[in-house]
Amino acid sequence: MSLIKDWGEDWKCILKGELDSMGHSKPPKNYLGFAKNGYPPVILLPGITRKWGFLKNLADKISEAGYPVYALPDLGRNMMTIPHSARIVEKLLASQNIKGAILIGHSKGGLMAKYLLAESPERKRIKAAIAIATPFLGSEIARLSLSKAYQELTPESKIVRELARNKTVNRKIYSLIPIYDNLLPQQNSYLPGGRNLIIQTRGHHTIVFDPKTIKIILEILSRYRRD
Repeated sequence: MSLIKDWGEDWKCILKGELDSMGHSKPPKNYLGFAKNGYPPVILLPGITRKWGFLKNLADKISEAGYPVYALPDLGRNMMTIPHSARIVEKLLASQNIKGAILIGHSKGGLMAKYLLAESPERKRIKAAIAIATPFLGSEIARLSLSKAYQELTPESKIVRELARNKTVNRKIYSLIPIYDNLLPQQNSYLPGGRNLIIQTRGHHTIVFDPKTIKIILEILSRYRRD
């Protein structure tokens, strides 16, 4: 019965995120208007099939705390390859001359964050990353889809295996792992040498909306402020 409840809560969060996406095609201008001096810029990276608006609830709280927040509508539903999506982030970093950025990625977005830290020519502009329920060792459930976008996320995927072998940037990544993930085994989100944090919440999408997660993310971001 508890698993049915967990899945039900997770689907409620999916619905909320999709409704936020439908109602907000573009990021609010005030995401940059509330910025305080010394607060690092934050770049949002949604999961596969999710638009930027799926992270709006989280983005609102980060913005209200004083951090400049950048969302990327050009990612669409994030079905492009990770390197292709990364180029969109790189363009933002370079065109806006962003420095000391903190990437926050959910699911596939966390893999994008690690790819940017490890491979991007703009990686010096990135200070750290916060990955939420991210399949660093791949997602077995992704094998059920014939879509190339999902196949990129399987444990056999070339890019997943290459990123898993690269442990040098793990120390810059906070991996936020729900105590129960209905789509991933916990160990698939664990990063050797990374900053792994178990969040007392249940659900691959529920973790994005849980106040405990938001509180921890704000605490992590505060470590990078220059007050």
